[in-house]
Amino acid sequence: MAYITKEKVAEIRKNLKAAFPDWKFSLRMDRHTSIHLAVVKAPYNVFEDFNPVDRFRDPHDLDQEAYDRCVREGNAQVNHYWLDGSDTWQGKTKEAFKKMSAICNEGNHDNSDIQSDYFDVGWYFTMAVGKWNKPVEIK
Repeated sequence: MAYITKEKVAEIRKNLKAAFPDWKFSLRMDRHTSIHLAVVKAPYNVFEDFNPVDRFRDPHDLDQEAYDRCVREGNAQVNHYWLDGSDTWQGKTKEAFKKMSAICNEGNHDNSDIQSDYFDVGWYFTMAVGKWNKPVEIK
């Protein structure tokens, strides 16, 4: 069963601050089963590295309105499972997100088997740029 302690969340928060001193994060725990990371302040415009068309999607499937809304409202979800296999995030932003994901998942495990509907994780993790009600700030 997924479980994470307050002490582990505090350790992750400390490690994020040490690795990214120019960034500001919101890291919250939900019901001791998951953590949610949101980038609330970045040292540069991360949306300059945001590309909703990647090599796995038909460029005609691009929802331009959804892309414009993400940029205009200053928030977007980050699929941390596909940072390596997707071109949605690029350049230094992609590398930063990969490192953030690695820090947040240090000590975590995922022995899940979707085929048999068996889920075994240390804790669940989600990642976003900005929040639904507050855009990411650019220094």
